[in-house]
Amino acid sequence: MSDTNRVWRLRKRPVGEITDDVLSLEQEAIPEPGEGECLFRLNYLSLDPTNRIWMSDMEQYMEPVAINAPMRGVVCGTVIKSNTPEFKAGDIVSGIGSWADYQIGSPATVGLLGEGGDVHGGAVAEPEALAHRHALAVGADDAVVADPGLGADRGGADHGAAPAAPDRA
Repeated sequence: MSDTNRVWRLRKRPVGEITDDVLSLEQEAIPEPGEGECLFRLNYLSLDPTNRIWMSDMEQYMEPVAINAPMRGVVCGTVIKSNTPEFKAGDIVSGIGSWADYQIGSPATVGLLGEGGDVHGGAVAEPEALAHRHALAVGADDAVVADPGLGADRGGADHGAAPAAPDRA
């Protein structure tokens, strides 16, 4: 495990194009989980159009990201340390987190990602769960194309289940 945590922080509200001074990449201490929390390392970060809305101060379905706060995102990660019975080291969790290598989660912000990409709690949307399920089944050296309307596909795969891993003879 690294000694430092890379964290993207929102420094100002964007107007028009997002410029280099809207976000900053900071090197910080890795946080320690409190009672009822876990520390997890980021595996996947979903970059979605809603990130732009969260950066603004317009009326929205969640509070905007505060200036100087870590940028919010939909995340998936591996639990490193846990102070809650809901998670143990090695569990894969997903939900609302931040743009950071290491972050704190709780049962209120993340949930277990079950076998086959099933989400038990947390806030991961179906496209992220489906993409994770397909990525696990396909393997790192195969391309996966995501279509929000249909799910991940490898040229005709059944959208209800992950495709079988290709032969690697």
